[in-house]
Amino acid sequence: MSEPLPEMPDAPVFFVSYRRPYEPGHPTVASRPRGPEVRLFFQDLTEDVGELIGAPLGYDPGYLDRADSVGTDWERQLLTAIGTCQVLICLMSVPLLRDSKWCAREWHAFARRKVSPNSSKARTGETAIVPVIWHPFDHTVKLPPKVERVGLFVPANLPDPGYETAYRNNGLLGLMRTGQDKAYRAIVWELAMHVNRIRQSCVVMPDVPSLSELPTSFEEDV
Repeated sequence: MSEPLPEMPDAPVFFVSYRRPYEPGHPTVASRPRGPEVRLFFQDLTEDVGELIGAPLGYDPGYLDRADSVGTDWERQLLTAIGTCQVLICLMSVPLLRDSKWCAREWHAFARRKVSPNSSKARTGETAIVPVIWHPFDHTVKLPPKVERVGLFVPANLPDPGYETAYRNNGLLGLMRTGQDKAYRAIVWELAMHVNRIRQSCVVMPDVPSLSELPTSFEEDV
């Protein structure tokens, strides 16, 4: 059974969901990110969101599972974070959609939570799930219906129209690895502003699930 919780002021504003390297034979154990880019992206976004919300000293607005431990306590920490954060940021790639059981669990856990308007800024059918292009997607790739309905995050107010093209063609990971720092930083800043707008316009009600009730595929439904 899920566990409804009261509002939690120390809950993270956003949760970053990313594909861990696949470990055959260990479907319930996550591993650390491959390469430094996920951590660097998380640090940059945390700093930008923290600046926008005026985060107090000692409070980190983001949550990134680093899989520093395993077992019940680690699972509980992750499930509590995904069940209480206000925005889910998913670093999208074909491998993530194909074989990331943990990302599917995190998506399902967040998607089932009730979203309530919090201001006149709220939009009809507001979603607090933000799928970011991490790897570029070939035009032949068909996204799962639940991802297609949400849509990939592409900011509209970039200072250079070439940044959007670079983002679509490379993904954020590609921008980092090819040294396209201006495009990368502009997109992360727009993402931070989008996170802050969601935080101001709606409330995602807390609901911490148990691991056993979460589907492990993007094609499944809760």
